Amino acid sequence: MQGIFPTDSFQDPYPFYAQLRREAPVQRIDPPGAWMISRYADVAFVLKTPQVFSSKIMAGADPYLLGNDPPDHTRVRRAVTAAFSPTRIAALEDCIREMTDRLVTDLIDARECDLRASLTVPLPLSVVAELLGVRDGPSLENLSRWSNAFVRAGSGAANPAQTGELMRDLKAFEAFAVELIAERRRAPADDVVTDLLRCSDPELTDPEAVSLSRLLVIAGSETTTNLLGNALVAILERPELHDALAGDPSIFPGLIDETLRFDPPVQFLQRRTLQAIELAGVSIPAGELVIALLGSANRDEQRFDEPDRFDPTRKSGGNLAFGTGPHACLGAALARMEARVVLESLGPHIHGLRLLDQPVPRVETPPLRGPQRLRVQVQV
Repeated sequence: MQGIFPTDSFQDPYPFYAQLRREAPVQRIDPPGAWMISRYADVAFVLKTPQVFSSKIMAGADPYLLGNDPPDHTRVRRAVTAAFSPTRIAALEDCIREMTDRLVTDLIDARECDLRASLTVPLPLSVVAELLGVRDGPSLENLSRWSNAFVRAGSGAANPAQTGELMRDLKAFEAFAVELIAERRRAPADDVVTDLLRCSDPELTDPEAVSLSRLLVIAGSETTTNLLGNALVAILERPELHDALAGDPSIFPGLIDETLRFDPPVQFLQRRTLQAIELAGVSIPAGELVIALLGSANRDEQRFDEPDRFDPTRKSGGNLAFGTGPHACLGAALARMEARVVLESLGPHIHGLRLLDQPVPRVETPPLRGPQRLRVQVQV
């Protein structure tokens, strides 16, 4: 998947997206049989039309929810929706705030730190551990390693030398998840795994529950890590935002929404055409790979005024960072909460943080976008 993008696009893909929207909004690419979709209306149509654009091409990450289509997808999604109820999410806020305040206190005490290593990675992993009910279970290092293994395996980013280590990590998580699910069947607990088992009708099978646990680790850590990182990059690169961030919490929801629009943590989703379809005047045959560019859709001039300007007061909502249609992200409310709590905790200290790397280096694992590191000098 890496080879279909220009080599310099990991650092800044948005000029490439703008060119696509201008010149070829439905663009056939190599390898043959693959198409990039770059305009907002077309990307939204792809995501909302599973009867034409199948998600089963993403079954490698999870064949039951992320990589499945209605009606089979509907039963599993119903269980996950119930497990991620507003009540469940709201109950996590105090715990998330406690974790965040502790991490922020530690990094402010340092003269220099990497906000990714010190905050945006450990916080989402700690929340995942809380959701799984394993706060005293596997280390955050193990959860991080497993999450990275899932992403590398799904993106094809692992090189041959890493294959053995990758397989060991995948098997280690599988063993952990199988044991966890068996334990929750024997002794239900107050956690999302128990809720998943309890809320499904008919009951989730063990393979379904293992796969959903894996998806929770990926989506709950990698995606949120990149959302937090992208928000902090946007703030630290714009000193004019610092006063508002330090003194006006009402700006936080708008800032989070604008981060999701301006620099989404997931840049694209894949689909497979089940039948021939014409999109934006271009005929796409059946059986083709379609790459729906969320990052491009969110910068579409036909949908957003001045789309390349970061504006936390922007009123035009409806960005596609969390997708739309039957696969809209179920963890969106939790990710937004984590981002808000981080901004509330870090906001009073933002004047004392200075970026040490400009431009901030970006991860090179499609489809994710976030800082590879986020080194700051702390002057508090």
